[in-house]
Amino acid sequence: MGDLQQEQQQLKDQLKKLMEELRKRGFGQGQQGQGEMDQLGHAGEAMGNAEGELGQDNTDGAVESQGRALEALRRGAQSLAQSMQQQGMIGPGPNGQP
Repeated sequence: MGDLQQEQQQLKDQLKKLMEELRKRGFGQGQQGQGEMDQLGHAGEAMGNAEGELGQDNTDGAVESQGRALEALRRGAQSLAQSMQQQGMIGPGPNGQP
């Protein structure tokens, strides 16, 4: 379980670095931007919970926490893509969606 716990910590650290880089580039500003960062922050918290569950050999709890993390990441990424599209940084996706 130790390897999984360590890998979970690394994922959480990478998310934290990504969030810092996004803030440096001006993301996370305004109401929508803060919502994006909140979602990514929720993902980080859930990753931390999964890490703790792995440390306690609670794989079921870790899977649940990781599921919450993935959902929060999905919502945060979708909001971020919409923001980037509105700012003209990217074009619409194949179905007109970001």
